[in-house]
Amino acid sequence: MRWIEMSLLIFLISGGHIFGQTYVSGPVDRDTTWTSEHSPYIVTEDLIITKGATLTIKPEVTIYTNNHARIIVEGALIAIGTSKEKPDIVFSTRNHWGGIWFRPASSGIIKHCFIEESGYFAIVIDRSSPSIIGNELYYNNAGIDLRLSSSLIQDNIIKGTGGGSGIFINSSPCTLIGNTITNHKQDRWSVGIAVGGPPLPEKMHFNNFYDNLSNIRYCIEEGDTLDARYNWWGSSDEDEIKLLFYDWGCGGVLLYKPWLESPYTAVERTTWGEIKARYR
Repeated sequence: MRWIEMSLLIFLISGGHIFGQTYVSGPVDRDTTWTSEHSPYIVTEDLIITKGATLTIKPEVTIYTNNHARIIVEGALIAIGTSKEKPDIVFSTRNHWGGIWFRPASSGIIKHCFIEESGYFAIVIDRSSPSIIGNELYYNNAGIDLRLSSSLIQDNIIKGTGGGSGIFINSSPCTLIGNTITNHKQDRWSVGIAVGGPPLPEKMHFNNFYDNLSNIRYCIEEGDTLDARYNWWGSSDEDEIKLLFYDWGCGGVLLYKPWLESPYTAVERTTWGEIKARYR
């Protein structure tokens, strides 16, 4: 299997556990599972999950990605940690890395993971629709880049380095529910969410925005409406809320009232109908 460049097993006995270290790069061309026994996995160059192959990452796995290397998904990536309270799959770096890229027609789920210090977006989703749920994205240059995607983006914490976008949405009928987007305020390009369309997000509700230079910047075509009701915009004062909106002047309408009067706290939920019922 060419994707394993070499496997260096350094056995360290610590508290009764044995740890391994595995170097990886190149194509993953068959179904493969990464486990804690061989963690950390060190990605030395671009890792490509090829079409028809699935990479499954188990809880308590750490992935270190070297300078500018990316994890590129053409097949499927399944990374599910233990819980939102314990996001124990860690994507990190020994230098800035290039993030996780979902190519057109790829698939997967990233859930209960901790992703940090990408020099680009932490996750790029291009004409595919993986689910991104319950993760912590900290101190990446930017958070999630959605391009013609209908992904579910739910219950994530996206905390910036101060600049960049929390989520960049380009013509994507995606669903954004229960996310917290903060600390995007370093320069004039800093923004919680940037939206352009059509199509526009199908649902964008119960998200928390605060401590951003702009909470939302949007280019909505004339005749279209972006439904952004039931979000916490960092204030309950309408004048303060509106100051953190930026309209690129494309002619469409941002619908932001009613808004939440306080930050939203995620609760157990199974259907969109149940969410709406709580706020009628």
